[in-house]
Amino acid sequence: MRVINLASGSKGNCTLIEGQVDAILIDCGLDLVKIEELIYEAGCDISKIRAILVTHTHQDHIKSVVKFQKKYGVKVYATDKVWEEGKLQKIELTDRHFITNEEFDLGEFRVCPFEVSHDAPSTVGYVVRSGGKKFAIATDLGEMTSAIIDKIAGSDLIFLESNYDERMLKTGSYPRVIKERILSKFGHLSNIDAGEAISVLSRLGTRYFVLMHISENNNTPELAYGTVKNILKNKNLDNNIYIGISHQHKIGSNFLLKPIE
Repeated sequence: MRVINLASGSKGNCTLIEGQVDAILIDCGLDLVKIEELIYEAGCDISKIRAILVTHTHQDHIKSVVKFQKKYGVKVYATDKVWEEGKLQKIELTDRHFITNEEFDLGEFRVCPFEVSHDAPSTVGYVVRSGGKKFAIATDLGEMTSAIIDKIAGSDLIFLESNYDERMLKTGSYPRVIKERILSKFGHLSNIDAGEAISVLSRLGTRYFVLMHISENNNTPELAYGTVKNILKNKNLDNNIYIGISHQHKIGSNFLLKPIE
């Protein structure tokens, strides 16, 4: 199983997961042409893509879901509340797949959605398994709960939100109401939140993490990375823990999670 983030941030989000035969996208939040370019750049045959897994209906996650589905005939998986909201109503009923918290098979992948707290209807993260390997993605969530920890613990690779630096947010130019939303349990995880969560998850076996959805206004990649590394160092956990950085305008690192023989 190969995992590569194609884009992450408020201007668009998309992650590619590729197996031996099948591939899937988690979110499709950029222009269709850009998505196609990034998939090509990642070295994936676009005809392998079988489905799009939707996390929630903010525009930076669904911008090209309908266009991609219409052009390539893929399945689209989302919660009932996402379908009820109507933003994806142009997708034919036969191509809509309703997800719950139950695991399901999708080609060579085993997918497990899990609920997260965010200001969009029924926002979810995903665990994807293949070949005995486990990948988890949790972005756009206002708090890290024990239930989420239980779902993603033991993953070989975790993509985790590290959206803002609290000082930058509080002293920045955003209106007060937006600052309060971001800081709330229905907003986003801060760098400190991410560091604390990674300290727990690293003790539960995960060694590879990528910081996601880094704000271009209230954060910097260097600050996110430094904050998380300092938290781990202060807990004597920084040895042998990989912390990667996602990007808004270029594809991320290529992770190959080899099957267990």
